Amino acid sequence: MPRLTYGRAGFLRRIRMSHDNSLFVVVEGKVTDRYFIEKLCSAEQTVGRAGYEIYMVEQISDENGQVSGGKDAVLALFDYCKAEGKLAQKNSGGSRSVAFVVDRDSDNITGGKRRSPHVLYTYYADSEAHAFADGDLVKALQPAASLDKATAVEVVNSLGNWSEKLADDWRPWIEQCYLAKALRSRTWVGLGAAHSLVHSGAMRRELDSQKLAAAKAAVRDTSLYSGVKYDRIEKMVLDKIDRVYAAGRGRELLKGKWLAAQLTELIESSFNDPRQRVAWDNEHLRNMIAKFLMSFLDVDAQGSMYIRKKLVGLAA
Repeated sequence: MPRLTYGRAGFLRRIRMSHDNSLFVVVEGKVTDRYFIEKLCSAEQTVGRAGYEIYMVEQISDENGQVSGGKDAVLALFDYCKAEGKLAQKNSGGSRSVAFVVDRDSDNITGGKRRSPHVLYTYYADSEAHAFADGDLVKALQPAASLDKATAVEVVNSLGNWSEKLADDWRPWIEQCYLAKALRSRTWVGLGAAHSLVHSGAMRRELDSQKLAAAKAAVRDTSLYSGVKYDRIEKMVLDKIDRVYAAGRGRELLKGKWLAAQLTELIESSFNDPRQRVAWDNEHLRNMIAKFLMSFLDVDAQGSMYIRKKLVGLAA
């Protein structure tokens, strides 16, 4: 088992000296990312035969001895390994490769993806969103909410296509979040928010025209661009989002934390008996549902296969 932390140079030495494993995967988060990639790696015989190790980026300090998590830290490590010419190495045991797995976030719409086979972006916005897209909700709700199977089935059936509806209801907010990223706006509008800030009412589904106007103004007024360039970027982003929705794929734009919070509120509202709500531990569900969904992830689903194929390409 690898030791807890390495310096960057030490990490590369670890790879060079390895005789048992060929693929070294670095992930950005510690909530679901490592388990997510473990499930995908273990599902591929090619990767399993090659051998693999999975590291959180916080296990690898930078050249100043500092450790940090997140997407920027993973990409900084990628840049270092690329500059050192060590994205792929060979030793007496064969080829050794490094994979850097990061959240796609808005990059499919706003641009900025690193064009390297060693940088693997999630198919959905993040690993938690993968869990909501491809996890078995009936099975996950039973341990997460302490429900019997019959009640879990009843609850899930009552939800219908809840994530698609959320994407439709929150489209104005999603558009502004993606625009803020593409336009490099320094504002309160963005994917980091816990929920839509332009909706109010029950479960934040009622669009507030004044809040939406304020969000649009904030994105525009704090953007690094203006004039023709601003208009061009705005049109490009909105056109791309429109194509995603036209293809019926709006839920692919949702962050995992949005899905967790909204699912929790939807389930709570489905309990008609006030006594059920008293016994309902919504905080636990909101914090744990993505983890339980990941336990019941369909590793053969489209989103999972998208990453599995890239892992195989590096391990082969």
